[in-house]
Amino acid sequence: MKKLINLTILVAIVVFFSCKKEDTPETYDTTSSQDNNKMESAFDGVYDVVKTHVEEEVDNASAKYGQVLKTAGDNATVTVRNDSIIVDFGDGTVGSDGRVRKGVVYIEYDGGYRETGTTLTTTLENYYVDGVKVEGTKVVKNTGTNTSGDIVFTVEVTDGKLTYPNGSTISEWNSTRTRLWTGGYDTPLNVTDDVYEIYGEASGINRNGLAYDIEIPSTDPLLIDINCWLESRMPKDGVIYVYPDGLDTRSVDYGTGGECDRKVTVSIGDFSINLSL
Repeated sequence: MKKLINLTILVAIVVFFSCKKEDTPETYDTTSSQDNNKMESAFDGVYDVVKTHVEEEVDNASAKYGQVLKTAGDNATVTVRNDSIIVDFGDGTVGSDGRVRKGVVYIEYDGGYRETGTTLTTTLENYYVDGVKVEGTKVVKNTGTNTSGDIVFTVEVTDGKLTYPNGSTISEWNSTRTRLWTGGYDTPLNVTDDVYEIYGEASGINRNGLAYDIEIPSTDPLLIDINCWLESRMPKDGVIYVYPDGLDTRSVDYGTGGECDRKVTVSIGDFSINLSL
């Protein structure tokens, strides 16, 4: 899912907090938050290209060929094999989302998406989105069900890197997440009732060379209700903590009421502000 963590709203509160003369500009800098969001979106976007295949049982992939092309773009070449999917964008293909992609996305898999033990490994070859080069490896593994009967996936990204046309980079991004499929898995033909909980951690180097860590606690995970997501593009619940090296903790709290809205509480250090995005 793309844009799971839209933290760019933090920019809007810099002016609000910067009026405190005793604080330095770096105190309320939001680069780490923004850059982590860009990495999340980049790797969620890679997965979106082929998710129709892998989420609806890859053993029937040929029937879904046209749906993949709708996302990838009519000029992309999609090759489906018993153990892999290859999407080749060539020198540039416009997708249904209006983005221009080029390069190759490889996904290797060893079973159906719902099967315990299945692992899907995504690698990239000279892959660009709107001129930004995306590098890294993403591994999704179905680890079975928990005591509540939810399907559990581990999601790991290693050596993530974004390189922009001006030469700036977001680098050394590594992410380990747990994704619980808590609702909608028994209605495979209706994705709008799917519900996920996501928690875990990440780390990276932002475009200014500052190291940072990210935490989504298991006690307050992001709640992604697809029906709500289609309307608001926001999690319904959950909190994200950002720990830039040497700076105060930043957080974005999506609330605990489970309402489908765009309200968040943004905090930097001891200061907070309620916003409607």
